[in-house]
Amino acid sequence: MRPPSLCALVAHCQKRLRPDAFDDYEGAANGLQVENSGAVTKIAAAVDAAIAANPQAIDELKRGKKKPEAVKGFLRGQVMKQTGGKANPALVGELLEAKLAESLQ
Repeated sequence: MRPPSLCALVAHCQKRLRPDAFDDYEGAANGLQVENSGAVTKIAAAVDAAIAANPQAIDELKRGKKKPEAVKGFLRGQVMKQTGGKANPALVGELLEAKLAESLQ
């Protein structure tokens, strides 16, 4: 069997998926995220809300009852829940790390 050419594969996907049928959301073009205007501040607000709603997690971290990775993972889950799973997990992790470091000083 001959491997399909890239052109044939793209044409097939265009027919099947019909990219014009998908609505773009704010900050997207053709279904791809092209900018993050406001997204970082929304995620930062969700991180702050998760930390404020779960002071026991920070307290356990300060007292050494929980490992930093466990607390960060729990809070990341809370942020993902708040954002409906739409936040970038890597960005959430970076913001959490900064906020946790800040709260431990």
